[in-house]
Amino acid sequence: VIAEPFDRGLRIWDVATGAERLHVQTPADELLHVAVHPDGRRVATADGEVDSALRLWDAHTGAELAVFEGHGGRIRGLEFDASGRWLVSASDDGVVRRAREVEGAWRSEVLDTDAGAVTAIAVADGWLFVLAADRPLWALELDAGGAPRRWDLQGDALAVTPDGRAAVAELDGTIGVYRLADAAVRELLLDPGDPPISLAFARDGATLYCASEGQMVLGFDMRDGRVVKRLTGHSSWVNALAVSPVAPLLASASEDHTIRLWNTATAPEPDSAERTVVRGTAVAPSGRAFATVDFAGRLRLRDFASEELRLEVDVPAEHVHAVALDEARGWLACDARERVLVAPLDGGAPRLFDGAHQKRVLGLALDQATGRLASCSADGSLAVWDVAVGAVEVRATTGGGRLWSVAWSPSGDRVVAAGDDGHLRVWSVPDGQLVLDAQADANPICAVDWSPDGARIATGGWGRALRLFDAETGEPLRELTGHSMLIYDIAFSPDGRRLASVSSDRSVMLWDPEAGHDLLTIRTLHEPCFAAAWSPAGDALVVGTAGGTRILRAAPR
Repeated sequence: VIAEPFDRGLRIWDVATGAERLHVQTPADELLHVAVHPDGRRVATADGEVDSALRLWDAHTGAELAVFEGHGGRIRGLEFDASGRWLVSASDDGVVRRAREVEGAWRSEVLDTDAGAVTAIAVADGWLFVLAADRPLWALELDAGGAPRRWDLQGDALAVTPDGRAAVAELDGTIGVYRLADAAVRELLLDPGDPPISLAFARDGATLYCASEGQMVLGFDMRDGRVVKRLTGHSSWVNALAVSPVAPLLASASEDHTIRLWNTATAPEPDSAERTVVRGTAVAPSGRAFATVDFAGRLRLRDFASEELRLEVDVPAEHVHAVALDEARGWLACDARERVLVAPLDGGAPRLFDGAHQKRVLGLALDQATGRLASCSADGSLAVWDVAVGAVEVRATTGGGRLWSVAWSPSGDRVVAAGDDGHLRVWSVPDGQLVLDAQADANPICAVDWSPDGARIATGGWGRALRLFDAETGEPLRELTGHSMLIYDIAFSPDGRRLASVSSDRSVMLWDPEAGHDLLTIRTLHEPCFAAAWSPAGDALVVGTAGGTRILRAAPR
């Protein structure tokens, strides 16, 4: 059963044949959650708007059976309990509700109005568990009621087994597995590499499946935390998981608009094959070399003409996102979880810079003139480093969620960053003053770049459009549309006459930012594209993809 957010529809497929059995047009523009009654005859959905309504549907005819209102925020969790007696829901305004069928009619009641910024719920063995980002995890027995139990745990995603084991996607991007007794005792600490979005235990509780902002689903063995399943095939973020109650089947839904069904009994164990998902690229100003980072935790320097490997550094982290190359001063850098790794080009021992960020570093940018390195993090902080001594010159915090991308002004006296809350923020350097804060997008921004003339800032992200803004005032100038999925990276050409964008829709697009139209669309790479960097002459583009690095030479002017 799938809630499809893009066509106002609830869809049901036959698992054996893949045939669509039901498609219901729903009143809401989008659906955020779906839950199936244990009898298989009824389906509940949560509307995507603020003041969300819950709706109950006949799974065979598509008839609307009931509508529940009373939430004042967006629904963050919707589940039936195993008996089918209760339908529970929670929203990010702190309201938790339960509904029950009484004499043929469904009645809803409030359980809590101060549950905080709810992020997830789970139902196990007759208990409702509620997780928030700013409140302790709590649980209430649905039938008996009584005083709730509480544990000092916060996070973004939650899964609970009937025997009292809880998996919590914690705020630092890791997963803690706890045995819930009088106190929460952590048994395992898991690192999925990318921030988790959805968690689900196998029916027997022996495996925990994790969907994240990467393109794969990982299965962790609950005995020792090893990765025993690595399910690949999605081309964008995987944002929902569901385990079959009767068969060894796992369903995953992704931002690539696909649903995949996995047989977890026959899915192979991860092999030792080399993973080449390249998430970051940088080109030396001389044009003689380029650097990449990948999901396997490798920082590499290659000859630009021959693509031969010059240097490889093992990073003490997987899923590395960002890279910077300072040819003049002889170093290259990448993220290493919450730290920054700087490696000499002569093969000397790398240094790890620490102390500026509490969560994973997601973006890096080098000011070629001064050698300053800027970094941004999942904790919403920005730092500017003096690389020679490894010291932080500027540190700023936003409180607006993750910062995904950072870029320098051509003059080197300002730095811009953007992320989850869709704001463009510009700080002056070295005094660290916030000089611009503009709402640039209603969606998260994944990429930002500054035009070579300093006049414009470009953004791209979940909204699938590139947007150009006045760098001084933040006023919107232009919107460029053409991608069908999220934009991972953008880059102005050295002369500023072209703007490149790469997307999980497997395309690279070149734009005329002044005229506001596309110049070229390349759809022959066959993999999601994550990173882009121009050669200094503007005649080639280095693209990081899910299948490695591609150099597009003779790029049109």
